[in-house]
Amino acid sequence: MRTVTPLDPAEATAAPPTVKPPTPAPRPTPAPTTPGPASDVGPIDRKTARRIERGRMGIEARLDLHGDTQAVAHTRLARFIAEQASAGRKSVLVITGKGTVGEQPYGEPARGVLRRQVPMWLAAPDLRRYVVGLRNAARHHGGDGAYYVLLRKPK
Repeated sequence: MRTVTPLDPAEATAAPPTVKPPTPAPRPTPAPTTPGPASDVGPIDRKTARRIERGRMGIEARLDLHGDTQAVAHTRLARFIAEQASAGRKSVLVITGKGTVGEQPYGEPARGVLRRQVPMWLAAPDLRRYVVGLRNAARHHGGDGAYYVLLRKPK
């Protein structure tokens, strides 16, 4: 203890030097979220849907997209909708299949890609001009794996 020197009383009462905490890096601003294009296509009213379900309003054409890739399915859907609308058809059935259950990053269940994409494709400007409404099909027409699509009358 001979080598230890006592503190100077002036230094003992002095405040310790202030150290600024490091400033965090600025967070990137997220891209603005816009409502999905599926909101642009109106739903089919209950009365019309019941008429289709019960066969009082016939399904005039069907398109089955099972097993197609997104690119092939989108092309087939666009061609099908344009052809049916120009032929004067009013109601069509688009079958996507339910898809396989997967998992999204945050643990939310994910269903088939086509099942999620078809409403967005129908709401896109190139197809929206033909489409009046969209609704999940009744169980005997494919249930959650199919959509009733109402088309506009050709001009």
